[in-house]
Amino acid sequence: MSLTADAIIIGGGVHGASLAFHLARRKLRVLLLEKKFLASGGTGKSTALVRQHYDNFVESALTHASWKYFVNWNEVVGGDAGFVQSGFIRTVIASELDALRANTAMHARIGITTKLITAREVKEIEPSWDVSDIEYAAYEPDSGYADPQATTLTLADAAKKLGAQIFQETRVEKIRADDARVVGVTTDKLGEIFAPIVIVAAGPWTPHLLKPLGIDVPIACERHQVASFILPKEVKTRVCCIDGAREMYFRPEGHNLILVGCGVGAKKINPDQYNEAIDDAHIEFSAERIAKRIPKMIDGLSQGGWAGFYDMTPDEKCLLGELPIQGLYINAGHSGTGFKIAPAVGLCLSELICDGAAKTVDISPLRWSRFQEGKMYFDAHPYSTSWHTGHTEKVKA
Repeated sequence: MSLTADAIIIGGGVHGASLAFHLARRKLRVLLLEKKFLASGGTGKSTALVRQHYDNFVESALTHASWKYFVNWNEVVGGDAGFVQSGFIRTVIASELDALRANTAMHARIGITTKLITAREVKEIEPSWDVSDIEYAAYEPDSGYADPQATTLTLADAAKKLGAQIFQETRVEKIRADDARVVGVTTDKLGEIFAPIVIVAAGPWTPHLLKPLGIDVPIACERHQVASFILPKEVKTRVCCIDGAREMYFRPEGHNLILVGCGVGAKKINPDQYNEAIDDAHIEFSAERIAKRIPKMIDGLSQGGWAGFYDMTPDEKCLLGELPIQGLYINAGHSGTGFKIAPAVGLCLSELICDGAAKTVDISPLRWSRFQEGKMYFDAHPYSTSWHTGHTEKVKA
């Protein structure tokens, strides 16, 4: 006998788990299907920054709504997401100070606790930093980072307590549609499952699932590496940082480590078969890059690192909302920045599915059809520095 549900979610990363939690909270019978195990894809390799600084309104609003979850996780979701309120600093190149000012003002209007600080104030917060290239930076004292596995598992546990069913090691082989309406999926272990709603939250595997339905999504899989170093005793760096001025990001880990992400990622990789270890050359590259911001890190010993992947879109922003087939939705293409917005995205998509519109944040600028319309999503003050790929490109609104 075939299984039935009100909604099927494909993908057991943090976004799939968040969707399961929010839809189950709306009393839907939810089935989440994950081909490996929860957080086994991009989520599990995430450095899990919970910063609120974006150069566009929609993602800033989503991350602020999500931040409210992280600081109240046990009360709202249950359990512990491993959130550490370390503070966060955003730097930019000199030509982007006006954009930094404008975006920081936009964040304040949303309700984010943020302010511009001088280089001297940055130095007071982080005495070991070289701030000679900084005039101003944005500072968020309430932001930080979390544990990606704990975040995903507690969301999944909360969803199960609300009645959701989660099947791991269960691969979706086909999304089934009839007369432009979704009717369910076919799996390798459970056979056919019927549901009027299917949400694809499968990261870089999303195009493969949608292409047989005639839906092409511009998602490419890129490999990206994270290096880990021991902090020298005299370095006490505390905050997370997206360092646009030095084209990298970094954050503390535990009591004496720092994680560093930078460098161009290999493009068009196979997410089922790629090198998950960090390259020796990349460790050296990362060490040189972090020492430019924290000179004493020249003595930091390598602790290796790892490689994960990003599901990239042309404008480096995600795809959210309903697809041309009725009842079929997408939540993918997060381009390496999706972890922190997962709680709010799950909430907004549950509103869209159950109420007909997302009420918490208007997510329509992130609709799938924007690329067909020739409307990549850039706000009024975009940054040109690509901090997570390690090179600078001018973006075009």
